[in-house]
Amino acid sequence: MSNAEGSAQPQANAKLLASFEINKPDESKILEFNRIIEPFFDSIENHHIENQKLEELRELLLVKMTKVETLELIS
Repeated sequence: MSNAEGSAQPQANAKLLASFEINKPDESKILEFNRIIEPFFDSIENHHIENQKLEELRELLLVKMTKVETLELIS
């Protein structure tokens, strides 16, 4: 609280927010949530990696296509 500064919402200052009780779910609920959500995060990461590889492949193909066009123009 000592480091709390201004708020974007004048009605919701640090003192008011600190007065709210926040319940932490029990360990089993946290584990269950993680079990359900982890495949989504894995899928996002896999798509990210796939997109990076596709971008690298696109760049490689563009370079090769440019070389082929250059050779055809020279011939």
